[in-house]
Amino acid sequence: MSYWDSQTMGLIYLVYGLAFFVLGVVALMLSKRNTTWYHFAPQLSLLAAFGQQFPI
Repeated sequence: MSYWDSQTMGLIYLVYGLAFFVLGVVALMLSKRNTTWYHFAPQLSLLAAFGQQFPI
């Protein structure tokens, strides 16, 4: 693998992991809200856990 390929793949993995991390943070914040139109709020904590553990 060339130097350019390894740098590009590193950037792709960084963005990929950051996307799941942000997904976990947003899902955790939404699961803490007490609103009635989030009928799927109990499952958001599971999504938050997945989003926080997947990039590691």
